[in-house]
Amino acid sequence: MKKWRMGYKGQLAASKAIKYAIAVILIGVAGALFSLAIANNEAVGSTSNPTVVFVVAQHRLFYSADCFAYEDPITRRVYPGIIDALKFTEDRLQSCYATESPTHPCFGITIETASGTLDPIYTKNYGGCSVRHEMIERPKYVQLHQYGRQVQATLKLKYPRP
Repeated sequence: MKKWRMGYKGQLAASKAIKYAIAVILIGVAGALFSLAIANNEAVGSTSNPTVVFVVAQHRLFYSADCFAYEDPITRRVYPGIIDALKFTEDRLQSCYATESPTHPCFGITIETASGTLDPIYTKNYGGCSVRHEMIERPKYVQLHQYGRQVQATLKLKYPRP
């Protein structure tokens, strides 16, 4: 019986095919691990990261007519970033920002104008949170719609250090 022998070109082609097969498998495994890591990172980061939750809540509070943003009663136009002094109440804060979940960070808001300070408002979970965590106060300059006109105001956010 005659043994079948592969020539040099055949050996070269076979070794290249094996190398390509291994490379394809490794690239596939690396791609699957990468997509798995991205999917897990997105799911955890978007739901439990207090900074993300706080930024989203802050935008909702100050840019939505349902919360604190001023809405012109005649044109119904919403002015994002301009806070309506009549809407700045603790009841409105509780309806706009739910704190039932432990992932929702606590915070307090104070608004100061040249003519005085509005009553500060706090989230429902602020009491226990302010005791357990070191709180930071960050000022932000805003417009406040008060008594039919807009005035410059300083909004002070008090929230736990991340």
